[in-house]
Amino acid sequence: MKKILSILVVLLLSVSAKAQTYVCSQSGANNVFPFGSTIADRVQYLYMPTDFIPAVPMGTITTIYFRAASTNTSSFTNLGISIGTTTLTAMPTGINPWITGLTPSYFASSATVSHVSGQWFSFTLATPFFWDGTSNIIIDIYRNNSYTGGITLQQGGSNGNRRMWGLNANTTSNGGGSGCAELALDIIPGSPCTKAIATATTNINSTSATVNWNAVPGSFRYEYLIDTTTPGKIYQPIVSTTATSAFVTGLIPNKMHYLRVRNYCNAISYSMWDTMAFMTLPPCNKIPKIAIGYVDSNSAQIQWDTANNVVNWRFLIDTNRADPAN
Repeated sequence: MKKILSILVVLLLSVSAKAQTYVCSQSGANNVFPFGSTIADRVQYLYMPTDFIPAVPMGTITTIYFRAASTNTSSFTNLGISIGTTTLTAMPTGINPWITGLTPSYFASSATVSHVSGQWFSFTLATPFFWDGTSNIIIDIYRNNSYTGGITLQQGGSNGNRRMWGLNANTTSNGGGSGCAELALDIIPGSPCTKAIATATTNINSTSATVNWNAVPGSFRYEYLIDTTTPGKIYQPIVSTTATSAFVTGLIPNKMHYLRVRNYCNAISYSMWDTMAFMTLPPCNKIPKIAIGYVDSNSAQIQWDTANNVVNWRFLIDTNRADPAN
């Protein structure tokens, strides 16, 4: 293993001095899905950051490697790879819809792969995928059902339910369960995008506020969310916008809130989150008591009880019993 990985690293460094290689080792349950079977020409694999050595960083995946357990030259049509992050910690078993929302990263209408048992074969991604290095990740490999040759992958089966398999032409898998292909990734560490910086929150009320961030030159879009959790944890919903501010409502009175904002430099690559804390005002309660006295033909004295946390008072005198519109 050490000798093979050393050769692999040397070859990779000759191609790109910036890319580093991260390996998820598997063995003991070799399998022909999805490169050597007519009953399963598609597999979605689940990997976790802790599967890889060394520890994966935030960065851009540029190349994917599989380790062959057979020797041949194989040909495939309409071979594709999609990648995405997920909150799943295990793949569903049985017949289930394919996991959607993944990013197409590689496609070849015709692909020929020469592979040697025990050695790596690779796919250079046409659309590199940015991985935050903390989320679990899905690698989806599919092809047309016909092929020549066929590849058996080196695979392990002792790390839980890590794959779904079936026919790409169907909307659902044929099954799911244990089994995970040995995988290596070329990753260029670091975020490819300039970070958006949150600035001071304005127009803060008890249930609303205007959140703001700086404009990043060339930004594709921004994403933001508001929550009340410990800084560093991200919860849905995430909102997309091209603006650099947003008026948010539905906030909790008298509570610390957190704006999280990040910049996208293209459709799939984004920066790290930036966080800004702000405190909403206490609830704005109705005046408990109003007293009117000294009434004459054209004047009166109006008094009301004091209230805590008042910024200002607004009042209106008219002859309409209905409440004002605003």
